Amino acid sequence: MVDVTMNLEGRSVTSVVLTAAAVSFGVYSTLSFVLLRKPHWWHKPLPKERQLPEIIRNVKVVGHRGSRLQGLPENTIAAFKDAINSFKNVNGMIELDVWLSSDGEVLIHHDPTLERMCGETALITDSHSKNLPAIKPYEGQKEKVGKWEDVTEATRIPTFAEVLPHLPSDVPLIVEFKQLNVDLITKVHTLLEKHSRLPHQDGNTVWFSLTEEINIALHTFDPTVPRIRSAMKTIQLAFDYHTGLLPFRSLDNDCIFGVVASKVDFARLRGMSGLKMLPDFVCHLLVFLFGGDPPKALLSKGMVNHLTKRGFPVMILDVNNEAQLDACVRCGATAVLTDAPSWIVTEHKPKLEALHTVTY
Repeated sequence: MVDVTMNLEGRSVTSVVLTAAAVSFGVYSTLSFVLLRKPHWWHKPLPKERQLPEIIRNVKVVGHRGSRLQGLPENTIAAFKDAINSFKNVNGMIELDVWLSSDGEVLIHHDPTLERMCGETALITDSHSKNLPAIKPYEGQKEKVGKWEDVTEATRIPTFAEVLPHLPSDVPLIVEFKQLNVDLITKVHTLLEKHSRLPHQDGNTVWFSLTEEINIALHTFDPTVPRIRSAMKTIQLAFDYHTGLLPFRSLDNDCIFGVVASKVDFARLRGMSGLKMLPDFVCHLLVFLFGGDPPKALLSKGMVNHLTKRGFPVMILDVNNEAQLDACVRCGATAVLTDAPSWIVTEHKPKLEALHTVTY
């Protein structure tokens, strides 16, 4: 009799626990479902001083390293001018990468070495700004480079100081930091201030790094300058959305969200500077969860709509074909970052106009 009673009591406790768990999960799921669609019921609107300038919120196309797939070498003055010429009748933005040279100059360059662009194996950080080798245009670039009015603008690695005067004040700028260096951050900030591009000057600059450590350093140096989320933070965002946590998360007020539209596989994740600290098995897991071509788990309409309703622009990166552009329109993105801005503006302007705009 005692054994029967204890057995019944055990089943009763188990039943209560399972019932409580089911009810809790039901409440959690319901709240998550509702708040994903009605985020203002949980989150306060962004304070006015933390709202992004309208000129940045209205951007529809970003020239990635200028116009790197339009016949000119990337991150050159010529490429930036070429991209800006594409922005007629559309709100455009320029993206570029910065390093610090051995003599303390801010250089515009993407890779850690000069090999891909110049054919030399030297590190960009070990190079002197006055002794940089010339850029070697690819076969498909030689014709346009040869016709450029000033060939040196297309064949020389420029400094940030040289590039800024060529960027109109009404064209916003994204600065991506490729190394963690306080001197680099300081010098970039000084140059931005000199050209009236900081928030307290009604400027229109965004700065960021794919590496979270650098992003934190940027925010610490000047928390008023908007950032794009790092690679790790973007993965966390996607995880939070697919587990229902996103509606309950507080998000940094100064952020723009960047999500890739191109193929995500192991090789790509392994090569990203912001993910180098992760072991291989974690990268394989991330590919299983968020990989693909396009990576559908990262281009979720529900996630993007939730973010834009909370006042955060969502830029889709690596948009270089029509299928990728269509995915951006479907998910409700606010802007696209492309290597071919002229192609998108001239051939697909209606799709750019169909992109979402964040309002406060």
